[in-house]
Amino acid sequence: DPATISTADFEREGRTYTLLDLLKNDQTETDTREHIEVVTLESKTKDMTEILKMLEPKLEVKTEDGYEGVLSLDHTTIQVEAAGYGTSSRTVTAERTYPNLSDADVSLVPKSVNENGRTLTLADVSWQEAAVDPTDGYDIPIRYTAVASYTGTATSKYATGYTVTADYKGDVTRASCDTVIYTAVFSSVGNEAATDSSSFNWLWLLIPVGAAALGGCGYAGYKGYKHYINKKRGYAA
Repeated sequence: DPATISTADFEREGRTYTLLDLLKNDQTETDTREHIEVVTLESKTKDMTEILKMLEPKLEVKTEDGYEGVLSLDHTTIQVEAAGYGTSSRTVTAERTYPNLSDADVSLVPKSVNENGRTLTLADVSWQEAAVDPTDGYDIPIRYTAVASYTGTATSKYATGYTVTADYKGDVTRASCDTVIYTAVFSSVGNEAATDSSSFNWLWLLIPVGAAALGGCGYAGYKGYKHYINKKRGYAA
C-alpha cells in the first residue's frame, strides 16, 4: 500500500528534504495456457434441443493451480448416453382363422403362433358352421371354421435417464509475478549547496525513503530502482 510510505518533509544532517515524486513500477506478469473443462449433467431426455437449454454458452473457471478464465461451450463435443435402463411389459394379441375343419375340435387348432417375432399361445376359440348336410329335415354341420385368439407378452427396455457431457474450451491466465514497486523520491537544499552551487546541484539528489513491494518479483523491482537512481545521479553530475 503506497499510503504507508511517509511523504512528509524531514531533516537529515542539516538539510530539509521535500517530496518530489511517488513512482510506481508495475512488474506484473501473466502466464496463459489453453484449458478444457468437462461438464457432466443429468437429463431426463436425449432431445438435443432441450439439452442445449441446460448448457450455458460460457463457463467461468478457476483451476487448482491458480489459473482463471472464461471458457466457451464446444457444441461438437456434446455426448448423450443412457444413465440406466428399465423394462416394461404389455400384453399382445393376435387372431387367426382356420376354415374348412372337419370337426369343432380344438385339437385341430395350432396351440401357438408367431407374431412379429414373438410366440403367442392359444387363448380362446370360437366356432362357425361352414357347411351343413340337410338330413331328415335337419341341417347337420359337416364343416367348421375356427376363429382362434392368441395372447402373449411383449417386453421392452427403456432408458431411465441420460448423462450429458460437454467440453468448455478457452484460455486461462495466472499472474506469475504480481510485484508493484513504489518509490518516494525527495530533494534537499542546504547551506553548502547555496554557497557553492557549481560543485553540486543538491536539487537532484534523490533519496528513497520508502518502498512497498507486493508479490514475488522484489528483486526485479530493486534492480529497476537502482537503474533509476544511477540514471538520475549521472544527470545531476
